[in-house]
Amino acid sequence: HATIKLMERQSLVNSFPEYSSVLSRSPALAVRSNSLQDFVEVTPPPDKTADALEKCEKWLLRPYRFVLQFLGWTTFSDSKCCKGFRCVQVGLWLFFILSTFVTQLLSCFRRDVVLQIENGSFDDENGTRTHIYSCREGFISNFILTDIILFANYIYGIHLFYGDSAEYLLMLAGNVFIKTGEVSDIPKRCSILCRIGTMFAMGIVWILLSFCVRILHIIAYNLFLTDSEIDWTSFQIYGAKKQFLVVYSVFGFIIFDIIYVGAVLNYAVQSELVMDFIWAVRKKVELKQYDHLDNAIKDVIEAHKYLKTLNGKTATAVGLVLFNLCSLGVLSLINLNKINEKTDELAVRFNTPLISFEAAINASLWIGLACFPFVQAVRLTNTADELLELGPQIRSRPRLYSDTPLLELDSFIIVTQAIKLRATMFGVPVYRWLGYGTLLVFAFCILLLLQTNVFSYATYL
Repeated sequence: HATIKLMERQSLVNSFPEYSSVLSRSPALAVRSNSLQDFVEVTPPPDKTADALEKCEKWLLRPYRFVLQFLGWTTFSDSKCCKGFRCVQVGLWLFFILSTFVTQLLSCFRRDVVLQIENGSFDDENGTRTHIYSCREGFISNFILTDIILFANYIYGIHLFYGDSAEYLLMLAGNVFIKTGEVSDIPKRCSILCRIGTMFAMGIVWILLSFCVRILHIIAYNLFLTDSEIDWTSFQIYGAKKQFLVVYSVFGFIIFDIIYVGAVLNYAVQSELVMDFIWAVRKKVELKQYDHLDNAIKDVIEAHKYLKTLNGKTATAVGLVLFNLCSLGVLSLINLNKINEKTDELAVRFNTPLISFEAAINASLWIGLACFPFVQAVRLTNTADELLELGPQIRSRPRLYSDTPLLELDSFIIVTQAIKLRATMFGVPVYRWLGYGTLLVFAFCILLLLQTNVFSYATYL
């Protein structure tokens, strides 16, 4: 074929010598000699799929893998030295997490907790008035239960990313880019990169906002001042010891936030990639880009395999996080009401308006992060339903499938009707109507609360 093209190009050059310089500079074929024994250099088109996958791996998945390695969930390499270092790293992280649980309890530093001011104060040896407060009331539900779930989530993360599971996301991204490349060109792949990049950016912003809320909590409750004491009946914590516990807890909370965001992003990115894979399969069926529907059936089964993996360990990990996030969100809303009930009491010692503002932002952060995986699950189920609805549509033999054998059409409709493509949360399938129903129930509950005495301090509500 290249020889024929060369002969045609040489004939044009001989017929129109005045255009020989233009014809010889073709971007596709470059004529090196008048002799047919010489070769024709063909400029290959760039591999756009490989380029998009390389950008995704370099700018998105590589930093994500580094976070997993930093937390000890994966190893830096498969060498024995790195595996041994990972064991030591996991041990250090477990000690750090458990010690943070202790320091936050001793210092009463938890942004979901309203401090109780104890009756009485005393003057130290320098004559400085020292105020006493505690957090003994409800410390099991405020501290212990949520800490146990977080500790279990870290342990489960080690199990989740054991072996080749850490490379699963890169493999899934590669298959998605290849499949979408068969349907569309650069725009779809760029859209995938932008959406995944936006998710990672949102995760970083959430961690920064969470850190700012904790700083506001320290300022609002004057936790870093030395003129206050934490009373635990049998012992008291004050001065430099209290400041050290607060600083130590701040670093621990940053790690907790990374664990929360890491688990949520792992689920959200995987569900987004599975959605794009299902979208590509649906588009290829609609445009009849499959030579045979048997190939479409294979892709539907492959999508079911990806969805089964997502609904397995990944959904369990994000389920533990969602339980914790919802619990912390509820505690924040309850404590927001407590703050306004104790306005006069807190105003004696603390910055009450700043406490209320910090509590409201805190509740919004917890609930917002908890809603994100649920929204992704609803979108994934909706996308899967659109694919499964194609079976009855093409069985009616539209124009594109007018010459398709009935056996292929029947096989495709049987598979689409029998297979279950559903995202699950806590083992329960998430249907598209569940999102609307949850929104209606939530709106009704908020309206009901506003009409009761829960927010009696705000008469305008």
